[in-house]
Amino acid sequence: MNGNLFLLAFMEANNNIKKLEIIFQFLGELTNINSICYLDNNFVYIGSNTANSQLIKILKNVDSKNPRRPLVEVIEEFECLAPISDFTLMNYNNSNTEILCVSGLNKKCSLKVIRKGKEHINIYINITIII
Repeated sequence: MNGNLFLLAFMEANNNIKKLEIIFQFLGELTNINSICYLDNNFVYIGSNTANSQLIKILKNVDSKNPRRPLVEVIEEFECLAPISDFTLMNYNNSNTEILCVSGLNKKCSLKVIRKGKEHINIYINITIII
C-alpha cells in the first residue's frame, strides 16, 4: 500500500500576479500516508497508521529528462505495529515476557515477536505474511 507524493505549487508568470503558473511535480513513492509535517531544511515527517512512518528529505535537483525520477530520499523509517489484529503473551522459564502479535493490513501483514529492552521495545522477529 504505497502512495505517490506530488508537489502542487502556484507561481507568478513573468512577474505578473494576474497570471499564475501551476506546477505539478512528482516527488516519489512513499508509504501509505496519513499525515505530513514539514520540519525544516526540506525534511518532512510522513506519518502512517498502517505502515512504517518515514523521515524524508526533498531533493532540489529536478531531472528534466526523467520527470518520474524520485525527488525524495528516505532518511529513516519508524517501525509501526498498527493495526494489531491478534496477540498473545509468552513467558518462557519465568523470564521476560514476550508478545507475539499479528499486525499490519491487507498485503502488509506480519508476525512479530516483541521483547522489552532496557530503554525501548525491540522487535525480535519480523515475518512478512504473503497473501
